[in-house]
Amino acid sequence: MMLERPFILLLAIFILPLLFWIYRQQWLALTFIRQNVAPARQHRITAYSPLLLALHATLITTICAALLFALAGPYSRGEVEVQDRSTSILICLDASLSMLASDVEAPTGKQLRFESAKLLAQSLIQSRPEDRFGLYTFSGAVAYHAPATKDHAALQEMLGNLTEHAWGESGTSFSRLLTALLRLPADRITQILILSDGEIPEDFADPYEQPLQLFAEKNVRIHTVAIGSEDGVNLNLFHPEDVLAGLKEKRVHSEIHTARMDSHLQAIARATDGTFSVFHKEIHEEISTWLDESQTDLRAIQVQGRKYHTGTFLWLALVLTLLEGGFSAFARRLKSLPLLALPLFLSCQWNLWKAHLYNEEGIVFFHSSAMENAGESFLKSQSLGVRSEVPLYNEARVEREKGNYSQAHDLYQKAMQLEGDFAAALFNDGVLLYEWGQKEKDPAMCHLQRTRELWEAARLRFQAGPLRRKEEPLSRQAAENDAFIEKELAALKENPDCPSNASANASPPPSGPPEGGPGPGEKGPGSASGQSTGGLSPEQEGQLQVEMARIRKKSGGASYKQNAQSQMSPKRMEKWKEGSGGEKSLWW
Repeated sequence: MMLERPFILLLAIFILPLLFWIYRQQWLALTFIRQNVAPARQHRITAYSPLLLALHATLITTICAALLFALAGPYSRGEVEVQDRSTSILICLDASLSMLASDVEAPTGKQLRFESAKLLAQSLIQSRPEDRFGLYTFSGAVAYHAPATKDHAALQEMLGNLTEHAWGESGTSFSRLLTALLRLPADRITQILILSDGEIPEDFADPYEQPLQLFAEKNVRIHTVAIGSEDGVNLNLFHPEDVLAGLKEKRVHSEIHTARMDSHLQAIARATDGTFSVFHKEIHEEISTWLDESQTDLRAIQVQGRKYHTGTFLWLALVLTLLEGGFSAFARRLKSLPLLALPLFLSCQWNLWKAHLYNEEGIVFFHSSAMENAGESFLKSQSLGVRSEVPLYNEARVEREKGNYSQAHDLYQKAMQLEGDFAAALFNDGVLLYEWGQKEKDPAMCHLQRTRELWEAARLRFQAGPLRRKEEPLSRQAAENDAFIEKELAALKENPDCPSNASANASPPPSGPPEGGPGPGEKGPGSASGQSTGGLSPEQEGQLQVEMARIRKKSGGASYKQNAQSQMSPKRMEKWKEGSGGEKSLWW
């Protein structure tokens, strides 16, 4: 067993002499009574005997030792149960020959159906770094490429090397695909995404209803995307020998007409409470929405971490305190009875202690770069409802480290709603908004309105009341950052060679509530009844909320992986100061 705060044990240097002095005084008093009072009358004065006095002293000493060990944070290393928030998604690509038809609209012209499916899968994997993805291709046969994994780099490489299936397996069989997926263990799959043209040959029987019923019973949703055009195109099928030989000019074996068929894909999605859509340019965002809405309940997993034993020592102290209270009553030592109130006090502070431990556990994970586990610990701390602004602030730092600017800003906002004068949250939210604006900057220096809006919002944070107090340690750094951003805004000019500067200017702020915002009688993220929202005036807070609503609407709440500081030159980095005080994790 190890101690997180071993210096707490130094208190024993003061406590043990005090306990020894109390025991010695009791022993001298007992000796005096035994020497000067008749044995028949001693029980009227004290119930102590030398043995009972030693037992009482041992109880009190053990209680103090147990409390000291509890405060020192005893822990051991082992498996810790955390909640897994990620999703397992199996991507199934139709690799039949009909997917080689070129009838998908793309910026460069017509694109192969199979190529469009591969690009869609690649972009989906790239945008969801926390999820596990598996990879299948199917036609008349099923090919298993990768289980559900977080090794996204390997998945991207596999997708880049995928090709259509051989001539002999050119048909599409949904029943074979679903049957193969049913053989997977129950904990390896939560959602399935099928990318296909949905075309099944007329003379090809493919009864897939029974496997669908089993998926519905397992509560596994199957989402489907139809790729191709309804009118279809003619497709040349070449001789297999020429294809295998790699000839440039291949003999045409036959010509077929292939078109997208939605009926089968619609039936599969409908039977499993999934979602169906036709391929279009915004399909990536639509699929992400399906997956988020269909996410299953959290799953407990075991990870290596710290197992705290504070509760064991607190329970030991509680039991011994109850024994000591009964012993004191028996011995008529009423001066020690107030210790009976200790268990009540400990029970009232139990949630505070647990929230504190979860928060500290998250900080340990954070400094170990285990961001996913850190976020889970901070969520556990918040769930106890005790000083929630502290784990909210720390979780915002996790999301910022992961590049999720929009989510990190929302968490800072919530922390400031709970604690109005939260100077550290104000400061770091200002830093975050500046980095977000730096990321939004067009490399060609065109369309800079969103960058301006974010930087102006950052200045509002640095100008807030709590950061303008002289006694606030972050005040000087906030003023320097405000001045730095003011210069950056003055130097922010669009490239005169841009195609059209008119499109870079956004429409003026809407006078009513933003789209998707709170309606009449509802409270938005920045509203409060009698509570401060970060030291801003009502006018400043209203301006900030309108600007942030516009930014989210334009960016779709997008998150970014690249750190904005990497875009700065070393000279500019010297001027930009984040401030060490605002960047630290908050300990209780």
